[in-house]
Amino acid sequence: MRAGPLRHLCKITFPHEERNKSGGATVTWLPAARPDMWAEIRTPSGRVSSVAERLEAVVTAEIIARSRTDIVAGWRVTRRGITYKVEAVLPDNENSMMRLLCSSVPNP
Repeated sequence: MRAGPLRHLCKITFPHEERNKSGGATVTWLPAARPDMWAEIRTPSGRVSSVAERLEAVVTAEIIARSRTDIVAGWRVTRRGITYKVEAVLPDNENSMMRLLCSSVPNP
């Protein structure tokens, strides 16, 4: 993979739950062991879905980066204040790059 398209510096965070006294949990987002990643972000489509009789806009993005083994579904990728939730991690056959299929997250 050529480094030219990997021009977006992204931050990677993962969820950490802490139990509270009432039995619930507080979720905080902590930086990954290697929090920075150079990637190419593509926004191929956007869609509007009907959820519980209300319309919810969902922007999907495809993030292409060098292969990493520590990123899993449910983690977040942030670039310039836009946060994406990783829905799926798809490595290529040579394990040299990966595609992250993401959905947009309202800014926390």
